[in-house]
Amino acid sequence: MHVSVVSIFGNHLSEIPALFSDLGYEVELPPKLLRKDELTSLRLLGTGELHERIVYRAHSWTYIVDLDLELMFDHEFWKTWSAKLHTSIVGWIAESDKVGYGFNVFYNGNLAREVLRHGNTLEEFGERLPIEYSIQWSNAREDQVLQTVSRIGAHYEYLKEDCEYFLYSMRDTDKGSVPVLQ
Repeated sequence: MHVSVVSIFGNHLSEIPALFSDLGYEVELPPKLLRKDELTSLRLLGTGELHERIVYRAHSWTYIVDLDLELMFDHEFWKTWSAKLHTSIVGWIAESDKVGYGFNVFYNGNLAREVLRHGNTLEEFGERLPIEYSIQWSNAREDQVLQTVSRIGAHYEYLKEDCEYFLYSMRDTDKGSVPVLQ
């Protein structure tokens, strides 16, 4: 698996263009509406100046699928947006080829919890959530990340959802920056 997802509790499809703009992207509107069968052959662009993200709504959450693996790491940005939207935001990453995985949880402007593992390095922030039960993150894998995110409510089943998928194409601008996991 090589994916990162940011999930925003509630229907926030209308705020996505402003969100991407605040991240430093010039968004080409309107986004392209895709059917589930069109997504199986889609190859998202994330190199050079052009970036593409899939956005959809399911299970009372708005999902941003990020194959560049960069969106979830801008803590100040997600703190601001979780406060602005008065909601929870959950980000997660699974990068099997580099043994990288993790998640973060923002509640109304605060980073409540973060677990990141990259190779043999494990970083944790905040107190363990009750839903983490007895997971030992030093021995865990991406399955435990997905289980934890599902227990929070942001259940991820990309391409299994019977919903509308939106393809956002955008270009970098000078007004924002998106940190990248190295």
